[in-house]
Amino acid sequence: MKRFSFGVVLLLATSVQCLDNGLIRTPPMGWSTWNKFHCGINETLVKEIADVMAAKLSKFGYEYVNLDDCWLDSNRDSAGNLQGDKTTFPSGMKALGDYIHSKGLKYGLYGDPGTHTCQGRPGNEGHETRDAATFASWGCDYLKYDACYATATYQLHAYQDMRDALNKTGRPIGYSICPDASRCNDPNTVMWDASSIANVVMCRGDRLCKTDGANDIAPTWQSWTCMLDVQMQFNSMGYAGPGHFIMPDMLEVGNGMTNDEDQSHFSLWAMIAAPLIAGNDLRNMTDETLEILTNDEVIAVNQDPMGKPARRVYTNNITEVWSRQLHTGDYAVVLFNKDETVQKITLLWRYIGLPANQPAKLRDLWAHQDLGTFSGNYTSAVVPHGVKMFKAVQMRGGL
Repeated sequence: MKRFSFGVVLLLATSVQCLDNGLIRTPPMGWSTWNKFHCGINETLVKEIADVMAAKLSKFGYEYVNLDDCWLDSNRDSAGNLQGDKTTFPSGMKALGDYIHSKGLKYGLYGDPGTHTCQGRPGNEGHETRDAATFASWGCDYLKYDACYATATYQLHAYQDMRDALNKTGRPIGYSICPDASRCNDPNTVMWDASSIANVVMCRGDRLCKTDGANDIAPTWQSWTCMLDVQMQFNSMGYAGPGHFIMPDMLEVGNGMTNDEDQSHFSLWAMIAAPLIAGNDLRNMTDETLEILTNDEVIAVNQDPMGKPARRVYTNNITEVWSRQLHTGDYAVVLFNKDETVQKITLLWRYIGLPANQPAKLRDLWAHQDLGTFSGNYTSAVVPHGVKMFKAVQMRGGL
């Protein structure tokens, strides 16, 4: 039975089909191989990660176990089909998918619209229908589709071709595209409207974010804050919403930054409705890292069903205030200190659209503590590279 339906929208004066696959109504949550392991992956590692996710993270909403580049064999088989690396994935890709599914989790794979993947494995150009059918036969639930070895002018059509090929399989497969950074730089000509092509659009950075020479995020303060700045241009364009989200990149929580920086990183990704795709070694994470990744109150903000991303409502280039409207009519708020010293940051009610005399209850989402009822403003000291994150609940009936 066909599970997908398409309409028609106008995008940059080009008629394209609108993605409506019923999937990813809130930002996807899971784990990916790339940030920590790059090409150093194998089926034992992935199974062990799946075990930990099922035991410790799945009850908080984490469900996707995603393989990034380097799972593919260097050659297609004699019939022209993709195959897993026979050395690192000797049991085959369907067997791995079956194992992940046996844990109650979902299975993600990686492809590329060019002739090769970024790491030189076979790309999907010209093989979209065949390869989508292969992914579906292995039980794939999520496809990250990159941008290497495909020209910028070709990418739009290539992304559409794979979208249509996935649809034809009849299997519900979440679709994430990763256009080249130059397309992410200019929101006036951007053609990656998530609602028309993919469930997730990963625009990882601009020319200022070359933290490792390839626009990928890195486990440094400078890297993820730069990615966050790039995200700002898309938040203002209204692309995100149920079924389609913008992603600055995968999480670096637990990969070597300070605990305050990790907490800030996670908070702001939650606020902007970005997918929460962990990138650390789940098998060896500290209690502090686990606590960050499983903060159910922060996750609830990320998973708010309205899917509306936060806006930066105040900045002086040292401190910032971010606000996100929730489906209840209340607000999530982050006070963000980018400085090297403790800063006092004031939330003014007008930043989030409340009258100055409107009482509101504040709850600290990291301390898991109700702070009381306030009117007009609230000031808090915030540690260097840190955040305070609140839920502001309006008292509509007065004090």
